[in-house]
Amino acid sequence: MSWELYVLEPDDLARYAAVPMTIRVESALKPVPLRGGLGGLRLEEEPLAVPYEKDYDQHGGPASWPARFDLSRWHIVAVIERGVVLAGAAAFGPALAHADTVAELWDIRVRPEARRSGFGRLLLGHQQEWARQQGYRWLKAETQNVNVAACRFYQHEGALLGAINIFAYSGQADVEQEVELDWFCPLASG
Repeated sequence: MSWELYVLEPDDLARYAAVPMTIRVESALKPVPLRGGLGGLRLEEEPLAVPYEKDYDQHGGPASWPARFDLSRWHIVAVIERGVVLAGAAAFGPALAHADTVAELWDIRVRPEARRSGFGRLLLGHQQEWARQQGYRWLKAETQNVNVAACRFYQHEGALLGAINIFAYSGQADVEQEVELDWFCPLASG
């Protein structure tokens, strides 16, 4: 393989968006309150009776970002081989709720045929290094309880589960049953 990692400009987002962000959902991590919630929450993986496909770009993917966000503080990278984007990741800082200590990993995606090739780890590591160089202490990645593979990935890469928000998507019909899980990757100062 002769791929290269490139930093993309906002006008390259159409190429980035060509990488689908669809997952097969066969199980979910169900939050179980301990001692009525006073003992915290435990996540238990439960298989779904009816698996389904989730398309993260259904309500506006990367091509819509310039109209929705100020991308001037974003860092967008892609793994490209022979002109084809195989994977990408977008981060920005600071994350709104965390002042200047936390950068946000907004998106990480890998073509289905390129998954399990190490690109996710490469991109996460690159974005961690970018955030570290910007002076952040943490890189936050939000995912959902239905994206069990992403949760396992972040845990394997040393991220800490910092928040479970069971009401995050309340009122959003197609995702209302999902739970927000916020993973925090520590950025050691070097």
